[in-house]
Amino acid sequence: MYLSPKKIALICFSLGLILVASSLVLRINSQKTKKAQETPIPSISPQPRRPHIAINQTTLLLEIADTPEKKSRGLGNHKPLADNEGMLFIYAPPQKVSFWMKDMTFSIDIIYINQGKIVEIYANVPAPSPNTLPYQLKSYPAHQPVDYVLETSAGWSEKNHIQVGDSVKISL
Repeated sequence: MYLSPKKIALICFSLGLILVASSLVLRINSQKTKKAQETPIPSISPQPRRPHIAINQTTLLLEIADTPEKKSRGLGNHKPLADNEGMLFIYAPPQKVSFWMKDMTFSIDIIYINQGKIVEIYANVPAPSPNTLPYQLKSYPAHQPVDYVLETSAGWSEKNHIQVGDSVKISL
C-alpha cells in the first residue's frame, strides 16, 4: 500500500492533534484532582454519645454520679436542670439509699429505679431555705434497694406521666 506524502503528513498532523488534546485533558484532570486534594473537606465529626435514659417515649440526657464524690455532691450548687436533663446515680450492687437537698438551689423530682422499673417517686421536692442547717434537712428514702436514682427538674414526672412501675431504658 502506497501512501502519498500528503496522506502521511495528514496522518501525522491528526495524530499530533490527538496527542495534544489528550495531554490537555490529562493536565486539566490532574489540576482538578490536585485542587480537590488541597481544598479541605469540612469534617463532620460525630458528637460524643451522651448517656441518656428513656421512660415512656421521653428521653433525658444524663450527668452521671458514679463515684462517692459525685454522689455526695449530686446537684448541690448546680445550675438548674433543663427539661431534657437529669442526673443519674449508680448503685452496684443495689442499695437502700436516702437523699436530701443539701446545697440545692432548685426543686427536683427524685425517682428510684430497680431492675429497669421505677419503684418510687418523690415529686416536686423543694429546695431548702438558705442557711438551713444539715440536721434540719428532710430525708427522702428509698423503701427498697435500688440500682439507680434519677433526679430531674421539679414536675418532670407529672408532666411526662411517669409512674411507679414504668419501664426504664438506660444507655451509658
